[in-house]
Amino acid sequence: MLENREVRFEKDIEASLIDEGGWESVAFKDTNYDPQHGLDVSLLLSFVQETQPKVWKRYVRIYREDAEAKFIKRFIEEVNTHGLLHVLRKGIRDRGVTLKVIYFRPVSSLSYENIEQFEANHFQCIRQFAYSNNNRNTIDMVLAVNGIPLVALELKNQYTGQNVEHAKVQFENDREPNEIVFQFNRRFLVYFAVDHFEVFMTTKLKKTKHTSYLLIKVQMEQDKLVERGIHIIKKATQQHTCGNKCYIVISLWILSNAL
Repeated sequence: MLENREVRFEKDIEASLIDEGGWESVAFKDTNYDPQHGLDVSLLLSFVQETQPKVWKRYVRIYREDAEAKFIKRFIEEVNTHGLLHVLRKGIRDRGVTLKVIYFRPVSSLSYENIEQFEANHFQCIRQFAYSNNNRNTIDMVLAVNGIPLVALELKNQYTGQNVEHAKVQFENDREPNEIVFQFNRRFLVYFAVDHFEVFMTTKLKKTKHTSYLLIKVQMEQDKLVERGIHIIKKATQQHTCGNKCYIVISLWILSNAL
């Protein structure tokens, strides 16, 4: 019964991200995630090839049958040199060819081409994400875009005797910062520790108790993101169902900040 309630908590958050945020629910077994690269390589390649066919054709003319391997190699080099956030914003440049790995939401809805590009992104919500070949550990929930894992969530349920503090300990003690997915600004950009009453976030994991967390609701109110965002937060904090509070805040932060 307690396990069912914990699973239900995951399902509620997932449902909100899907229904209100436009994310797609994908089972981990249905992905082609490669722990060695910290990516779903095939999905990232298919996104680039399908959304930028003319540019990709130029790239293939340069590298021929090695084009896909060269692209992944260049992606990793650019991320290691400039950070993932830079690559998400600027794409990668190789031999005079620039390739985008994500399209951001257009400021104006008047450009059909820009809207079409944004909608071509693959926004995936993946539960029980097995991130490593070195162990059988899983992350409760991961949000990935075009095969790149960007957001990690550890979800704790008071019905099972756990809360956000247990989620923090899990990030600090059970997640090895040297794993490629946990290296700062290499894959995951933000980590959420979530229970029925509070949501904390951090952008960098450290061993033991040296990781700094922020209470996400407080940060969002201080940042004054958008009028609609503040309205949703205030509305969420008035709800009696604390689960709603958690997943609405998470959804809003991801859609307003991460993308």
